[in-house]
Amino acid sequence: MRRKRALGTFYFLGFMCLQSPACFAQLADVRLRGDISIGVVKSDGIQSASVTPLGRFSTLGLQAMLPVGVRINVIQRVSGFKNDVDDDGFDEYSIEDQGSWKVGKQYLPFGGGTLLRETAIAARIDSSLIFEGLPLALALVDQGSGRQYGVSARVGSRGQGVSVAFGKHFGINGTSFAVVNRSSTGEHSGWGRMYGADWNRRFGRFNAKVEGVILRAPEANQNDEEWLDLSLGYDLGVNKRHSVLVGATTEIGTNLIFYRVQGVYTAQKGVQLEGLYRQNSNGFLDFSIFLRLRF
Repeated sequence: MRRKRALGTFYFLGFMCLQSPACFAQLADVRLRGDISIGVVKSDGIQSASVTPLGRFSTLGLQAMLPVGVRINVIQRVSGFKNDVDDDGFDEYSIEDQGSWKVGKQYLPFGGGTLLRETAIAARIDSSLIFEGLPLALALVDQGSGRQYGVSARVGSRGQGVSVAFGKHFGINGTSFAVVNRSSTGEHSGWGRMYGADWNRRFGRFNAKVEGVILRAPEANQNDEEWLDLSLGYDLGVNKRHSVLVGATTEIGTNLIFYRVQGVYTAQKGVQLEGLYRQNSNGFLDFSIFLRLRF
């Protein structure tokens, strides 16, 4: 019911816009967007998949850019995680003025996208005025009863930043902590407070990334947690078409470490072959090969 109400509101807005001849005339730049991953994953057995082990969905959608600078996004998932609390077939449906504001279902501004990454219905503003040129992204979130509700924000550039989230039920989607093979924690769970910091730097052909997340005010069966992820990538060739990456993720205070090795081969623009191997301190987790097509 909650999903139907949210989609109904969005479709109503879109329908009213399209009924206006002036608005319809402005929808001149409509583009089909696709990010399709097709592959196989070996864990207990071998399975075909269209969602990568790190939580990237295969998506198809439309983007309509109005001459006034407002963009409408409707992005559909080809498939999703099993038993994911975010069971919406849409990855995103939103209206935005890029770099200024965005309303609808969207990825929340928090962290660097490795540890914690999830979508929810939100109203977001982007500004650099408050901190004298330092970018600020602030989102008011309301995904409904038992799901994400509150405020999520990140201050910083793409290279480094700090993040906070206050409210209820954050961190419950299947895309959050997919790097450590964690499934969705379900409705009425998650955390009420989250703090994060991320740093990303390139040194010639090397790219180093550090991300940490602190989870507090646990709900349901969760506990206070602290996570740290480190990764180092290397470009094979001066054109950056191919790359390898090694990474490690740990829950601070435990002896469990998750390791990953990833390789990317770019055949041509928009066509890549990706391989990923993961294991933790206890042994093998999974191995996958995916063909990624973007247009």
